[in-house]
Amino acid sequence: MKTTNSGTFPREQQTLPNHFYFTDFERHNAEIAAFHLDRLLGFRRAMPVTGRNLNITSELYALVEGELLKTFFVSPSNNLCFHGKCSYYCDTAHAICGNPDMLEGSFAAFLPDKEVVPRKVWRHPWRRSYHKRRKAQWELGEFHLRVMTPAHVKEYLSVLPVFQPVSEPDYCMAVREIEPYDRGRRLLDLMDMAILDFLMGNMDRHHYETFKVFGNDTFPIHLDHGRGFGKPFHDEISILAPVLQCCLIRRTTLATLLR
Repeated sequence: MKTTNSGTFPREQQTLPNHFYFTDFERHNAEIAAFHLDRLLGFRRAMPVTGRNLNITSELYALVEGELLKTFFVSPSNNLCFHGKCSYYCDTAHAICGNPDMLEGSFAAFLPDKEVVPRKVWRHPWRRSYHKRRKAQWELGEFHLRVMTPAHVKEYLSVLPVFQPVSEPDYCMAVREIEPYDRGRRLLDLMDMAILDFLMGNMDRHHYETFKVFGNDTFPIHLDHGRGFGKPFHDEISILAPVLQCCLIRRTTLATLLR
């Protein structure tokens, strides 16, 4: 379940001008819109998502127990709130509150449990730095004497970039030489993902997942689009960096866009 905390900001709230992409709000309606956009583009790699009104009292509070139950509280405005247990933003300052106990949210279809159908998590070659001052390797578009090699890219995909600037085309060429981007469909799938993210304005694509059972010959699952659609009147061209730097697009995707 993903929710927009109506007690903090409305569902129409756009990204604040001084917010970085990694501090933007999560929008439950972005998940819903992303699912339908994924279908319209013909990808069909996003989990089905729908909107729903939830009664926190009868559908959550009455059923939970243990440590999760301890995160429920009544706010000074007499609204029922909770913040759950997670690594980030699960605290009183970022609580999810009802009105007074009714909450609008999005619900996604469950993927099979990872113990049943294991998934592999991949660091996205064009992930951003998630840092206030540092840029990612692919954003450093100046030529340098040192040539980017596949070994450098492999290191970059496992740690934060510490390299000196390298030309953008060189970066794509190096990506093309490492698995799983050296053959098959994966690089084209990342082009599709970049186009989906561009149309959503989603800059928060740091990792992606695939089903392990199919090895490298499978598609990325389109997940986690809560930070999309935050700037509806702005086109963030840098999201298209994979397409622009590699000069690559799937023919069927291009045909869909031209229709």
